[in-house]
Amino acid sequence: MITKRLGVLEENQKKGSADIVSLTKRVDTIQENVEKSKEREVRIKSETMEAVFAEQRERKSRERNVVIHNIPEPDAKLKKPDERKEADKKEMLDLFEKIEAEVEEEDIRFFARAGEASDSSRPLVIGFKSTAAKAKVLGNASKLSDMENKLSDISIAHDLTKAQ
Repeated sequence: MITKRLGVLEENQKKGSADIVSLTKRVDTIQENVEKSKEREVRIKSETMEAVFAEQRERKSRERNVVIHNIPEPDAKLKKPDERKEADKKEMLDLFEKIEAEVEEEDIRFFARAGEASDSSRPLVIGFKSTAAKAKVLGNASKLSDMENKLSDISIAHDLTKAQ
């Protein structure tokens, strides 16, 4: 009877030892998964923060810019880039004068057409040296809708990022 009990106890001990080994393996697997999750979390946080900072930098770089839509492209006869750029500058300054924006050429940091040339007119992106000059243009942009001819089709907007 004691031998039988000893046999049962030994058998239970072996089962318990096997269960402990199995549980140890499961705990190790869980710990590995937790570590991987922590690493993934750190990576995702880092990527997210970098994306947020990149978006902030992009917004900052565009804060003094406007985009003019539907402003006619320079005449197709003008083939040289400098001639086309000069025609865009004249068209832009004439537009500012017509909406009474009181912005001079000296207030402009840069201007360029966005995108590839095509049949439709490309937007004209304009960067100003100050937010005050941008405000003058945007403040008077609503006057375009009251004008006749092609001017009423032109719109002026903030230069926004894709996320905005």
